[in-house]
Amino acid sequence: MADHTIVVLSQAEGEPLSLMRAAGVIRWLRGTRDPANLQIGARLTEGSTVFTVSGHSVVVESWLAERCKDRWAGPGSRMVLDDNAVLVVKRCVIAPQPPQARQTATLSSSSESDDFGWMMDVVNKMAALSISSS
Repeated sequence: MADHTIVVLSQAEGEPLSLMRAAGVIRWLRGTRDPANLQIGARLTEGSTVFTVSGHSVVVESWLAERCKDRWAGPGSRMVLDDNAVLVVKRCVIAPQPPQARQTATLSSSSESDDFGWMMDVVNKMAALSISSS
């Protein structure tokens, strides 16, 4: 079972981005990757713009190495955009992939999937709290 990775990036400096510019950055970040394999979102506030990238660990690790031009990219790594703006990797989270649904004749719910959902909720809340404290 593959792990799931979440990477949090923020602007190194400068004014917060407009919605249009943030959408352009998301397109640049995604590149030619399939949106089903690499999910990218942006959180724009008055003070900063934060991007969150998630997907299977292998896909995210490959993407991060490609975009940072560093095989060992991680927190603190920098990514230079087309217009020379810089994004910095602030945090990375690795979590187990959600369990696959079992093929059974009964309609009972699996407590494993509930546990994973709870764990991902905690991970997302921790990431949101750490982003807001940045």
